[in-house]
Amino acid sequence: MATLPNVHDGEYWAGELDPLLTDLDFAFRLAVPQAHRFFTHWRKKVVNRPLLSNLIRYHVLEYLWTQGFDAGTAKEDDGEGWGLRGLPNNGLELLFRQSCIRVRKGIDPPYPNTMSAENFYQQKLFDESVNDGTITNLLILYNLDRDLQYDGKLLLMRPMKLNVKKKTVKCDWVKTVEIARVDPNRVIPPEFMHGQELPFRDEQTERNGKTGTDDKPNGD
Repeated sequence: MATLPNVHDGEYWAGELDPLLTDLDFAFRLAVPQAHRFFTHWRKKVVNRPLLSNLIRYHVLEYLWTQGFDAGTAKEDDGEGWGLRGLPNNGLELLFRQSCIRVRKGIDPPYPNTMSAENFYQQKLFDESVNDGTITNLLILYNLDRDLQYDGKLLLMRPMKLNVKKKTVKCDWVKTVEIARVDPNRVIPPEFMHGQELPFRDEQTERNGKTGTDDKPNGD
């Protein structure tokens, strides 16, 4: 029987998730300028921060969908592919190398505001009955600088416990990840190459509601 990876080893998980972290870093570098264009070129108004965060998630999802990954499409043969599942309010959840990962904004884990999020933070694995091989829940945090641009850093962490009184999250470990360089040969989808207003699509009603824009908010 194969030995399971050590969920308490942050160095191991940072290495294992490097392909996914590289994809996400690239997605944010594309998504943040696109989200700003909604205000600067279409609405011509001051940035609304909550809406900006939602638009960033929207554009990150749009980019990730173009890469051909979806729920259940992780490549079992080589382990390089990741599965993408939509959450309410354009939330991001990915499955990769025995981990279930959620992506949020901030420099500290935002305190959960739903029972589902509380379970995730406390390492209650959602798909135990399905036996999908997931052994840990992880968080990836991104942040914006004072100019509301992507700061180029990702925080990878394993949440463990909640301090209800202080409304804080305790983590097993936290790793700061900075992608060394952006691959110049990476293919950029056409909608991200040229200045456009926010694209509104009706492709099977946004892939049958996978972005979940009509559901309850899920936070930044």
